[in-house]
Amino acid sequence: MSKRKPLLPFGVIGGMGPASTLRFLDRVIAKFRCNLAAIQNSDFPQITMYTIPDSDHMSDMPNQQIIKHLDRAFTVFEAAESSFAVAPCNTTHQFLPLRHRDSTVQMLSIVNAVMKIEADRLRGKRVLFLSTRQTQIARLYDQMFSLTRAQQVLLTQPDQAKLDDLIEKANAGGTLDDLKPSLSDIVTKYNSDVVLLACTELSLFLPITTSKPIIDSLGALAEATYSVSSRETDISFYTAA
Repeated sequence: MSKRKPLLPFGVIGGMGPASTLRFLDRVIAKFRCNLAAIQNSDFPQITMYTIPDSDHMSDMPNQQIIKHLDRAFTVFEAAESSFAVAPCNTTHQFLPLRHRDSTVQMLSIVNAVMKIEADRLRGKRVLFLSTRQTQIARLYDQMFSLTRAQQVLLTQPDQAKLDDLIEKANAGGTLDDLKPSLSDIVTKYNSDVVLLACTELSLFLPITTSKPIIDSLGALAEATYSVSSRETDISFYTAA
């Protein structure tokens, strides 16, 4: 029997928000446990965490101070000899091209993870796009919609305000059962084929009551992270523009 190749170590830019970061790590660890029968510490990859606790993604204006944190994060990841890095936060991805320094550590794109893993479910569909205002304004998913020929369905301003409130309340996690009906009500109001949760906090609400298929960006990134770390997929599959 051939010996399995060593798992690739990776860095996580987390803390935005903290509960969704923990949900992401739990999903990744579950992939190793279920797919590779990982049990012992040595069965899992080295994971290096760098949190950005003072980030604010709920305002309309991006917080440029995050760029300094990203530069520091990649310095930490290089010192830890991480092979790649991930950020379980859609809004943070708007800052990645603006970093002040180059790095040997490659970055997995949460947008590319969604596009590559969920292309068949997106192609030609009307997609209800649920995200923070900043993710929407930054047009992070425009290329994905173009390549999959999917139609983006956006919320009205009042419903976006309601979604912002739900995202903010979900930031710390905990029991969200009382808030789930509010998210379900938003989803059911729109004529769409698929719902895209393009904010990782929204993953904390799952499952919700809806007949529409849900694409979870946090789940897609967890799948991509496992796939690259376990060497099932080359990293370029999720980093190409």
